[in-house]
Amino acid sequence: MTVTRTRTPLPPPGRPGAAGAPYVDVAAPLVADGAANPRRLGAHLVGDGVDVAVHATRAHRVDVCLLNVAADGALTERRYRLQGPVDGIWHGHVPGVRAGQRYGFRVHGHWDPSAGLLHNPAKLLLDPYARALTGQVTVAPPIYAHAVDDALVPVDGGSRDGTDSAPFVAHGVVVDAGFDGAVPSPASRGTGRCSTRPTCAA
Repeated sequence: MTVTRTRTPLPPPGRPGAAGAPYVDVAAPLVADGAANPRRLGAHLVGDGVDVAVHATRAHRVDVCLLNVAADGALTERRYRLQGPVDGIWHGHVPGVRAGQRYGFRVHGHWDPSAGLLHNPAKLLLDPYARALTGQVTVAPPIYAHAVDDALVPVDGGSRDGTDSAPFVAHGVVVDAGFDGAVPSPASRGTGRCSTRPTCAA
């Protein structure tokens, strides 16, 4: 399987208005195997890796994104296209993943705010079934699905924004069955936070 990798600088601390990098949509490889139980939502260690499943009824494609902070501070990302949908659920098994792995989802589909369709793969979405989180949200234009200016006022008629939000948002963390609420990997940039109550939805 060919692994798709991207690389994005993290925003400087204390720079809530920092500009983000453009999102680059690359051909993520389709996972070879589906999740053992597609209806078990979230991320669960199974066998040699992790099973992931997320509900996205109106999506055309869903990628699970595995994130790591490189030695130079850049955020690296590997994307895998999930199988589906099965009753609105996208799922897959990614080998080689262990506890402590950061992850999120990118959802592809129509952009039609008047119909409630706000699919934007440039925005890394938090798994609503994540059992642990790390990082924090930086309130800045890149976290908005629609285009806004530096004052966070909508511009361009509310068109879809193409800035990658991954460095500006919290990430889910894969945990094992014995998870006790502590982050299983070093906190990112000294600001890592962990919660068993996800606050964002995919």
